[in-house]
Amino acid sequence: MDTAPIRILWLIKGLGPGGAEQLLVSSARVADHQRFRFSTAFVRPDKTRLVPRLEAQGVCCTLIGAGRWGQYVWPIRMRRLMRRADLVHAHSPLLAGVARLLALTIPRSERPIMVSTEHNMWPRFGRLTRWLNALTAPLDAQRWAVSREVRESMWPSRRAGAEC
Repeated sequence: MDTAPIRILWLIKGLGPGGAEQLLVSSARVADHQRFRFSTAFVRPDKTRLVPRLEAQGVCCTLIGAGRWGQYVWPIRMRRLMRRADLVHAHSPLLAGVARLLALTIPRSERPIMVSTEHNMWPRFGRLTRWLNALTAPLDAQRWAVSREVRESMWPSRRAGAEC
């Protein structure tokens, strides 16, 4: 009996040549595309360099922050994509916080599982981003930190739920 692939939506600020972005390209290269269907949503229209590499691996890339109103309506566009996903994996603290809140507006029976990866030290985030990320982090089913240093930079109450 064939089963439909699990639909995974990656959220990231942009698809420029950064570390988190390269991780997505590497993951797409070795992923099981029979069992999983990957897509990516990003908000920075000036960060698109890795789009062709992801699309060559079968990953649909959607710029949700484009257009005249893009900076204002990207959460609406993100929610629409989240409704088509089984699992949402955020790679940006701002997008993670917004996605976690948006997930609460999706009926429980249709709500994707939320997970996130922390790629940067928390003091480097803007104050509002840090607070949004920290206050909504418990809504994740799983969180990872890319290093012990990143994990140690988190608020002590949020470290316990993050694996390295």
